[in-house]
Amino acid sequence: MERYEVLIAAAAAVQAVATAVLVGVTIWYVRLTQGILLTSQAQLADARSLLEASLELSRNHLRGQLAKFTAVIDPLPPTGIPVSQLRLSAVWSEADEEKLLHLAAGSGPAVAEAASRAVPSLMWLRELHGRIARTSEVHGYGVNERETRLYQQHRVAALRELKAIDEATS
Repeated sequence: MERYEVLIAAAAAVQAVATAVLVGVTIWYVRLTQGILLTSQAQLADARSLLEASLELSRNHLRGQLAKFTAVIDPLPPTGIPVSQLRLSAVWSEADEEKLLHLAAGSGPAVAEAASRAVPSLMWLRELHGRIARTSEVHGYGVNERETRLYQQHRVAALRELKAIDEATS
Protein backbone atom coordinates (compact mmCIF):
# COMPACT_ATOMS: atom_id res chain seq x y z
CA MET A 1 0.00 0.00 0.00
CA GLU A 2 2.86 2.30 0.73
CA ARG A 3 4.01 2.03 -2.88
CA TYR A 4 0.63 3.17 -4.15
CA GLU A 5 0.65 6.06 -1.74
CA VAL A 6 4.06 7.17 -3.06
CA LEU A 7 2.77 6.86 -6.64
CA ILE A 8 -0.36 8.80 -5.80
CA ALA A 9 1.72 11.49 -4.07
CA ALA A 10 4.10 11.64 -7.06
CA ALA A 11 1.16 11.85 -9.49
CA ALA A 12 -0.38 14.63 -7.40
CA ALA A 13 2.96 16.51 -7.42
CA VAL A 14 3.27 16.10 -11.22
CA GLN A 15 -0.32 17.24 -11.63
CA ALA A 16 0.34 20.29 -9.41
CA VAL A 17 3.46 21.18 -11.42
CA ALA A 18 1.60 20.66 -14.72
CA THR A 19 -1.25 22.84 -13.47
CA ALA A 20 1.22 25.57 -12.41
CA VAL A 21 2.91 25.40 -15.82
CA LEU A 22 -0.47 25.50 -17.57
CA VAL A 23 -1.54 28.53 -15.48
CA GLY A 24 1.78 30.27 -16.29
CA VAL A 25 1.44 29.59 -20.01
CA THR A 26 -2.18 30.78 -19.94
CA ILE A 27 -1.18 34.03 -18.20
CA TRP A 28 1.63 34.53 -20.75
CA TYR A 29 -0.84 33.87 -23.61
CA VAL A 30 -3.38 36.33 -22.18
CA ARG A 31 -0.72 39.06 -21.90
CA LEU A 32 0.50 38.34 -25.43
CA THR A 33 -3.06 38.44 -26.78
CA GLN A 34 -3.70 41.68 -24.90
CA GLY A 35 -0.57 43.19 -26.50
CA ILE A 36 -1.75 42.11 -29.94
CA LEU A 37 -5.17 43.63 -29.24
CA LEU A 38 -3.64 46.97 -28.15
CA THR A 39 -1.41 47.03 -31.24
CA SER A 40 -4.38 46.24 -33.49
CA GLN A 41 -6.45 49.00 -31.88
CA ALA A 42 -3.62 51.49 -32.40
CA GLN A 43 -3.29 50.42 -36.05
CA LEU A 44 -7.05 50.80 -36.54
CA ALA A 45 -6.96 54.29 -35.03
CA ASP A 46 -4.07 55.21 -37.36
CA ALA A 47 -5.95 53.81 -40.36
CA ARG A 48 -9.05 55.83 -39.41
CA SER A 49 -6.95 58.99 -39.12
CA LEU A 50 -5.39 58.34 -42.52
CA LEU A 51 -8.80 57.70 -44.07
CA GLU A 52 -10.18 60.95 -42.61
CA ALA A 53 -7.17 62.88 -43.90
CA SER A 54 -7.56 61.28 -47.33
CA LEU A 55 -11.28 62.10 -47.44
CA GLU A 56 -10.61 65.69 -46.43
CA LEU A 57 -7.94 65.98 -49.13
CA SER A 58 -10.42 64.62 -51.70
CA ARG A 59 -13.07 67.08 -50.54
CA ASN A 60 -10.56 69.92 -50.88
CA HIS A 61 -9.66 68.78 -54.40
CA LEU A 62 -13.36 68.62 -55.25
CA ARG A 63 -13.88 72.14 -53.90
CA GLY A 64 -10.94 73.29 -56.02
CA GLN A 65 -12.53 71.77 -59.12
CA LEU A 66 -15.84 73.47 -58.31
CA ALA A 67 -14.06 76.80 -57.90
CA LYS A 68 -12.33 76.33 -61.25
CA PHE A 69 -15.64 75.78 -63.04
CA THR A 70 -17.64 78.47 -61.26
CA ALA A 71 -14.87 81.06 -61.74
CA VAL A 72 -15.51 80.82 -65.48
CA ILE A 73 -19.27 80.16 -65.59
CA ASP A 74 -20.58 82.42 -62.83
CA PRO A 75 -19.43 85.73 -64.39
CA LEU A 76 -21.03 84.84 -67.74
CA PRO A 77 -24.28 86.67 -68.39
CA PRO A 78 -27.45 84.55 -68.17
CA THR A 79 -28.73 85.69 -71.57
CA GLY A 80 -27.00 85.97 -74.92
CA ILE A 81 -23.72 84.23 -75.73
CA PRO A 82 -20.86 86.45 -74.50
CA VAL A 83 -18.54 85.75 -77.43
CA SER A 84 -15.83 88.26 -76.46
CA GLN A 85 -15.87 87.17 -72.82
CA LEU A 86 -15.64 83.48 -73.74
CA ARG A 87 -12.89 84.14 -76.28
CA LEU A 88 -10.76 85.70 -73.52
CA SER A 89 -11.62 83.10 -70.85
CA ALA A 90 -9.32 80.36 -69.73
CA VAL A 91 -11.60 77.32 -69.70
CA TRP A 92 -11.13 73.96 -68.03
CA SER A 93 -10.12 70.79 -69.87
CA GLU A 94 -11.81 67.46 -70.45
CA ALA A 95 -9.47 66.05 -67.79
CA ASP A 96 -11.00 68.48 -65.28
CA GLU A 97 -14.47 67.13 -66.06
CA GLU A 98 -13.21 63.56 -65.59
CA LYS A 99 -11.54 64.57 -62.33
CA LEU A 100 -14.85 66.05 -61.13
CA LEU A 101 -16.60 62.74 -61.80
CA HIS A 102 -13.85 60.78 -60.08
CA LEU A 103 -13.76 62.98 -56.97
CA ALA A 104 -17.55 63.16 -56.78
CA ALA A 105 -17.82 59.36 -56.89
CA GLY A 106 -15.85 59.21 -53.64
CA SER A 107 -18.11 61.74 -51.96
CA GLY A 108 -21.35 59.80 -51.98
CA PRO A 109 -24.20 58.99 -54.35
CA ALA A 110 -25.90 62.41 -54.26
CA VAL A 111 -22.65 64.18 -55.17
CA ALA A 112 -21.86 61.63 -57.88
CA GLU A 113 -25.33 62.07 -59.39
CA ALA A 114 -25.05 65.85 -59.38
CA ALA A 115 -21.63 65.65 -61.02
CA SER A 116 -22.94 63.29 -63.71
CA ARG A 117 -25.70 65.82 -64.43
CA ALA A 118 -23.23 68.75 -64.47
CA VAL A 119 -20.63 67.25 -66.79
CA PRO A 120 -22.70 67.26 -70.02
CA SER A 121 -23.34 70.99 -69.54
CA LEU A 122 -19.70 71.62 -68.68
CA MET A 123 -18.68 69.75 -71.82
CA TRP A 124 -21.10 71.76 -73.95
CA LEU A 125 -19.80 75.06 -72.53
CA ARG A 126 -16.16 73.97 -73.01
CA GLU A 127 -16.89 72.99 -76.61
CA LEU A 128 -18.67 76.33 -77.20
CA HIS A 129 -15.54 78.08 -75.94
CA GLY A 130 -13.44 75.99 -78.33
CA ARG A 131 -15.68 76.83 -81.31
CA ILE A 132 -15.49 80.52 -80.46
CA ALA A 133 -11.72 80.44 -79.92
CA ARG A 134 -11.21 78.79 -83.32
CA THR A 135 -13.08 81.52 -85.20
CA SER A 136 -11.47 84.69 -86.40
CA GLU A 137 -12.12 87.80 -84.33
CA VAL A 138 -12.42 89.72 -87.57
CA HIS A 139 -15.18 87.55 -88.97
CA GLY A 140 -16.79 86.96 -85.61
CA TYR A 141 -18.73 83.99 -84.34
CA GLY A 142 -22.17 83.45 -85.81
CA VAL A 143 -24.66 83.17 -82.97
CA ASN A 144 -28.07 81.68 -83.66
CA GLU A 145 -31.21 81.44 -81.57
CA ARG A 146 -30.93 77.67 -80.94
CA GLU A 147 -27.35 77.94 -79.71
CA THR A 148 -28.29 80.88 -77.49
CA ARG A 149 -31.08 78.80 -75.91
CA LEU A 150 -28.68 75.89 -75.40
CA TYR A 151 -26.10 78.24 -73.85
CA GLN A 152 -28.67 79.51 -71.36
CA GLN A 153 -29.85 75.98 -70.48
CA HIS A 154 -26.33 74.59 -70.03
CA ARG A 155 -25.12 77.57 -68.03
CA VAL A 156 -28.08 77.29 -65.63
CA ALA A 157 -27.78 73.49 -65.38
CA ALA A 158 -24.03 73.60 -64.75
CA LEU A 159 -24.33 76.24 -62.03
CA ARG A 160 -27.29 74.45 -60.39
CA GLU A 161 -25.46 71.11 -60.21
CA LEU A 162 -22.16 72.66 -59.12
CA LYS A 163 -24.04 74.43 -56.31
CA ALA A 164 -25.70 71.12 -55.34
CA ILE A 165 -22.27 69.46 -55.16
CA ASP A 166 -20.90 72.33 -53.08
CA GLU A 167 -23.81 72.17 -50.63
CA ALA A 168 -23.58 68.37 -50.35
CA THR A 169 -19.86 68.49 -49.55
CA SER A 170 -19.91 71.44 -47.13
